[in-house]
Amino acid sequence: MKKLKQGKLIEEIQQIRSTNSDLTSTARAITMMWKLNKETNSIFSELDLLLTINPEGENIKMKKGLIKVGKDLIEKGQRLIDYTNNSANIIIEEE
Repeated sequence: MKKLKQGKLIEEIQQIRSTNSDLTSTARAITMMWKLNKETNSIFSELDLLLTINPEGENIKMKKGLIKVGKDLIEKGQRLIDYTNNSANIIIEEE
């Protein structure tokens, strides 16, 4: 009987630790999500201003890089959106 109670106690402790770990990872993810948003907006605003004041010819010279960065941002944004749909179907690709 005593052994059974100890086993249940250990199981309860494990469940509590698991829940605490989930809450910690969720809180960390939320913090990182808003940090990413703030920093991305800041960098984009500065880049947007620079591209606006640049002569059009200079921006055309950067066409390949601008397209690459734009597509990468779209892809990353889609991955974030995919987590809200069904995270079980997300496939992580190695780069």
